[in-house]
Amino acid sequence: MSARQAVSQRRARRGVAVLTALLLVALATTIVSSLFWQQQVQIRSIENQRLRLQTKWIMLGALDWTQLILREDLKASPTIDHYGEVWATTLQETRINNFNERDKNSKHDDEPEAVLQGRVTDAQARYNLANLATDGKLSKDELQVFLRLLENLQINPSLARATAQAVAQSQRQPQQAGDPGKGQDAGKGGDPGKGAEPGKGAEPGKGPDPGKGVDDGKGPKAGDLQAVERGEKEPVSFNYVEDLLSIPGYTPEILAKLREHVIFLPRIGNSITPINVNTATPEVLAARIPGLGLSLAKALAADVKRGVYFKDIPDFRARRQDIQIPDTPGLATASNFFIVYGKVSVEQRATLESLTLIERGQHLPNGARIIWFREL
Repeated sequence: MSARQAVSQRRARRGVAVLTALLLVALATTIVSSLFWQQQVQIRSIENQRLRLQTKWIMLGALDWTQLILREDLKASPTIDHYGEVWATTLQETRINNFNERDKNSKHDDEPEAVLQGRVTDAQARYNLANLATDGKLSKDELQVFLRLLENLQINPSLARATAQAVAQSQRQPQQAGDPGKGQDAGKGGDPGKGAEPGKGAEPGKGPDPGKGVDDGKGPKAGDLQAVERGEKEPVSFNYVEDLLSIPGYTPEILAKLREHVIFLPRIGNSITPINVNTATPEVLAARIPGLGLSLAKALAADVKRGVYFKDIPDFRARRQDIQIPDTPGLATASNFFIVYGKVSVEQRATLESLTLIERGQHLPNGARIIWFREL
């Protein structure tokens, strides 16, 4: 072998070695980059989960705060509730960090910026659809109230009877399950008394599910199987307004008209849930009081907004002698149920919007409790 050939072979081997080294470096770089990318994704995922969890706990704290306000209002004015009270004050966008004691002296860049806003409305300003039936039997008087409400809202009045029948059927569901002695109250699915109570480890979104009836986890009951054999549909548990879509004739457009005027609330025994004349919408007020008329109801609601609220129903009758007010338990000036809308944002990366139904009353051990919690 000549010297020239030997030099050529050595150069070729060096070229292969360099190429191999470059390929190994490229492969190692790709592997390391992939590992770093996966680690970054995991870190980002953990951060998002942390922020999401923070929004839930902030919301729980806000609900605790709301219940405290409602309890204090009950002590101050047990017979009156109107939108001029403290509980009805809208909470505009507020930085939670501003309430941190450390922020007064120094700035901490590592603290996430949390923003909270919300408002409370009276659930008894709306008509409780659970009033339409009691123990599975239609109420003729309440059916007429709902019929007038549909007419005031220019909605097909034939839906009134269909709705009442569906509500009555849902109330008969526990009895069909073979437990007639434990029928649920109208409008109640399950036991709201076992709902999430902030401060006891409750987590939003995993609280009570009023939609679940009595169930021992052992499969279909004998009554359910008999209903299936007869070709009957399984009754729907009505807990939210959206459940009305299960009734033939309801559409999203009808629901949009009806949403601010009706609700499903738990009932205490067989007593109907009254509407609050200090907060009720004109359409609901006109439906509850026959002969009132929608125009007069709007004028009455406008007076209440200006601060002319009523202390009790006798006061309502005495000051509105121009209205023939029937002697009915369907009217009140105070409320036991409230709807809370809340929104929490943390670092503009995690946002939680929710609706919560809170019951308040002296009959409750803690004065207030959460019936249901829904993420929007």
